Amino acid sequence: MPANKVKYKSSNFAARKVATKSSTVVAGRTVTSVAKLLSTVLDTSARLKDRTQALSQIGNNVVGDRQTFNQVAALLKDKTADSVLRSNALSQLQAATFDPSAFAPYRAAYIAVLRGLRNDPDMEIRQRAFGFLAREHDTDTQAILLAGLDGSKDALLPPEKALQLLSYDPHAGAYEVARKIESAPPNELARREALRILAADGKSVNLFERVLRDKKEATDIRQIAAGALNHLEPQRMQKIAREMALDDSESDEIRTVSLTALEHFGNPGVVTADAALRDAVQKIASGETNTGLRAAAVKFKNRYD
Repeated sequence: MPANKVKYKSSNFAARKVATKSSTVVAGRTVTSVAKLLSTVLDTSARLKDRTQALSQIGNNVVGDRQTFNQVAALLKDKTADSVLRSNALSQLQAATFDPSAFAPYRAAYIAVLRGLRNDPDMEIRQRAFGFLAREHDTDTQAILLAGLDGSKDALLPPEKALQLLSYDPHAGAYEVARKIESAPPNELARREALRILAADGKSVNLFERVLRDKKEATDIRQIAAGALNHLEPQRMQKIAREMALDDSESDEIRTVSLTALEHFGNPGVVTADAALRDAVQKIASGETNTGLRAAAVKFKNRYD
């Protein structure tokens, strides 16, 4: 039977069969020693602790030969296996990806395994599979995430998690869905993730200005808007930052964000000539209370005085 046809077997007989490999060296460990460890991993009568420890000891040898990879991958796919053991199998395979040259022969098979885990009943394993595929910019995975968000298919992940993963490679489809979720969010976490995706969308400048100026918004939401606006249209952000820095009715947190933005990104010539702004900063910096706002004002003065 070809090596790539080896199927996962949990019986002691299968484990003993694996252990009969010849003793050649693979990545510093003999095939025999790897096979012995694998036999413990596959032995359903062994203690879970022993099986997990044996799996961790296999380490990068999980891609030392095709049969070992196939057995560990099959264990990961086995939905009847212990969830802790499956999670550890996934960890070992993911760790092996850090050596691209050694992992290259197994990459296509690994991607196929992960795609099969996107509807896994174990949510942790499902999310980890989605996470790896999203970081790899897997187009099929991106389509599944978008379909779950726009309602055309059942969602396989919570909306905030799906948006977070889409942010690895945002594109037109992701922006459209993010705008819909921002306007009618299922929860606040989802809205935050939608705003983070839109932070790279040039069509969302007006949205971020509106959010930033709205004093009823939560501080962290306004901070996300400030960062996005500074990235998308820095000159507009500088104008708004000046207004907020001079606004005594603004919260200290937002005025701190404003002064910090002006300190780092302000036009030196414009800021230096702005007497009203410099007077306001001087007043804040001279305060007796040691606050974040005062610290930001002191830094601003040190930069422009």
